[in-house]
Amino acid sequence: MLNMYQKAEAKRLKEEAEEAANAEAEEQAEKDRADAEAKYQEEAAEVIKMAKKEEKARKEAAEAEEKAKKEAAAAEEKAKKEAAAAEEKAKKEAADAEKKAKAEADKKAKQEAEEKAKVEAEKKAKADAEAKAKQEADAKTKADAKAKQEAEAKAKADEKAKKDAEAKAKADHKAKKEAETKAKAEEKAKKEAEDKAKAEAAKAVGSCKAAVVKVDAPWHIILFILNIICSGSGSMISACLCKDGFHMNAFVFGLLQFFFGWTIVPWIWSVVHGYWIFEAGK
Repeated sequence: MLNMYQKAEAKRLKEEAEEAANAEAEEQAEKDRADAEAKYQEEAAEVIKMAKKEEKARKEAAEAEEKAKKEAAAAEEKAKKEAAAAEEKAKKEAADAEKKAKAEADKKAKQEAEEKAKVEAEKKAKADAEAKAKQEADAKTKADAKAKQEAEAKAKADEKAKKDAEAKAKADHKAKKEAETKAKAEEKAKKEAEDKAKAEAAKAVGSCKAAVVKVDAPWHIILFILNIICSGSGSMISACLCKDGFHMNAFVFGLLQFFFGWTIVPWIWSVVHGYWIFEAGK
């Protein structure tokens, strides 16, 4: 047990020695760090100081350069203005000289043009007078020829108008006779058509009446009503009630009235046929 205690004590002493060594090492490291930081700050301050000096030098150099540029620009601007003024003066003098020379040339040209225009005007006036006299002579000749032609044309027109009037009178007389003949022919044709239509109508009525079947009471009333309500139905039934046997014409007429009753006219025919059946059965 004593041996174990000694071992534990030795272990504790060893740990304390290690802790003391570690603490001393940490303290030394902290001191070294502080020294290094102080040295870094001193060096940084020196670098900042040098940078400020360099910045000041650059700024002074830039200001000097800017000043030199401004002075050069001012000198250049002044030289340009002087050159422009000299050029403007030279241009003005040249323009004045050119204007003066041009005015003299224009004056001379104007005088020459006026003289030339005067000569040309005299020539033109003489030519115009000659041309006018010629035109008047030509116009008079043409006017005489035109008057002669118009007189001849008028005489021909009067002759033609006279012949046209005579031809028109003959044509009117002929047309009048033809119209009278046509009117008589139309009147005759109309009368013949009316006579034919009357004959056809009488024939049709006769055919329709021939198809009317005489039936006993009260069938004549019933068939009449049926022909009014349902076109052709009464006519077809009457064909079956014929005492002499089946009446074909009455049945055919009834079929026509039935199938075409929607067109109004066959329905009216059916009503009339029913009325004739009613009259025959009284």
